Amino acid sequence: MKKIISMILALSTSMTLLCCNAYADNTIDCSTVTDQLYSGFTDEIFKTTTFGGNSLKSDAVVTSAEQLYDYMSVFYDSDTTNSYVNKYNDAFFENNVLFLNSLYQGGGTAPCYEVKDVALSDSRYTVYGQWDYPEIVADVISVLLVQISVPNDIYNAHPYEAVWKDNYNTDITFTSTIDDVGYYSDTNDKGSAVITSVSELNDYISYLNDTQKQQYLKKYDDKFFEANVIFINTVYQHAGEIPYFTVKNVCLTDGEFFVNCKWNYPNEDLAQQATYLLVLVSISKDDYNSSFAVRWNIKKQTAYSITIDQFFSEYTDEVFTKQDHCAAVTDIKQLKDYLSKYYNSDVVDKYCNIYNEEFFENNFVILNSFTQGAGLESLLEIYSFGEVTYPEYSCDVKHYNVEGSMIIPDYDLPEVESVLLVQIPLAKGAYNPNLPVNWNIGTVNVKTEPNSDTSIDEKEYPLAYGDIDLDGKVSMRDSLKIMRSCIGLETLSEVAQACADVNGDGKVSAADSLEIQRYCINAKANAKIGTGYIL
Repeated sequence: MKKIISMILALSTSMTLLCCNAYADNTIDCSTVTDQLYSGFTDEIFKTTTFGGNSLKSDAVVTSAEQLYDYMSVFYDSDTTNSYVNKYNDAFFENNVLFLNSLYQGGGTAPCYEVKDVALSDSRYTVYGQWDYPEIVADVISVLLVQISVPNDIYNAHPYEAVWKDNYNTDITFTSTIDDVGYYSDTNDKGSAVITSVSELNDYISYLNDTQKQQYLKKYDDKFFEANVIFINTVYQHAGEIPYFTVKNVCLTDGEFFVNCKWNYPNEDLAQQATYLLVLVSISKDDYNSSFAVRWNIKKQTAYSITIDQFFSEYTDEVFTKQDHCAAVTDIKQLKDYLSKYYNSDVVDKYCNIYNEEFFENNFVILNSFTQGAGLESLLEIYSFGEVTYPEYSCDVKHYNVEGSMIIPDYDLPEVESVLLVQIPLAKGAYNPNLPVNWNIGTVNVKTEPNSDTSIDEKEYPLAYGDIDLDGKVSMRDSLKIMRSCIGLETLSEVAQACADVNGDGKVSAADSLEIQRYCINAKANAKIGTGYIL
């Protein structure tokens, strides 16, 4: 047995050891070992890497020798499993935790994967890595077992799941040409391609008329292809007389070239003019590797509006218990069905008046409901919304993508349960309500300094009770400013203090903040809030 174990470890010929502290401000101290195994692994490794494969995860956070054995025995044979359980034994786990991943490598006699960084952010550990295949790769099947040792005194403070990302991109210098080539009925099967010669280009653009073809063949001649390669695509544009398509960048990620593009329609009515755009992206042959796939990642960004309403009492427990709160609503009946699952009848009636039958004649609305366990105002910010086309293998996966974050300040927030109802109304002609919507909402912790409102003085408009920030209206933001002042994070000016004393007891306290909250949610509240002259 000892001889077999020694032989297996000898096969692990390539090993890297690094301290993960060089790539970001929020990195943690850890060590990484990558062992390459040519034997001793099972077919389960292949299943995890097959597109549409089984549900097994090849990455794990392991905190004991028992958990290590359970992980290893799924992917490796008994000899390999025992060798690593001996290496990472009970004594090791008294002071450390392991982040593990098993990566199938289809070529190369040395590991082509490197862990670049381990960072703690957004309430989770993120392991950043990069594949770096050489130009010539031997056809050798192996598995890379990546082991990241994290000291217990670091991990125990933040025992969260580790997420692995291969997102250290290598940007590629490129030039792009985008031309409106008109509408041709036989262009549907063109799609994307890699062009390395004049003859290949001629075959691809065969659908163009003779004049258009000659222009391209003259520009991209034999001399051009001696030093360059073209990534080409034909994309359909449903509206507008000029191209609204741009190529943002070209990068090499995880052994694949990504051509990242974006549609950017203006916020105006466009002529319904169908046309095709011929997109040519040129890169140097020195940057090109024919063994790497080329993916076109296309995002459609169009002007949109968004409303986020916060409710403190007019919601049901369904929001807390159900997982999927997102819906694309196309008529009044669907709107009622969605709202009635989560909110009471008053809220249903309110939004059916806003998004009525007349609204749905030309529009639809994307809805989502988020629970918020703290804070007197919405902590959710939406950065962008658009359509994403991601060619994945032989099929195009399309969806709408909402990018946003919960912005959490670094001071204590009141523990107030609420629900945020997010509404994105969209014109029916510009968007497809049948596409799924992906909500990519993270968490961002921001540092704030105690503010002082001593510079704020009387405004041109009349001052009102409850208007603490003196912006001319009473909102949850005013209630939050009172709470911040009560815990010493903010100093209110003399004018703001006068506006804050809504219950008339001669002092500013949490009771005043509560009165303003009740006013904002239309509950029974102090009648003078929102009215009256202070000075």
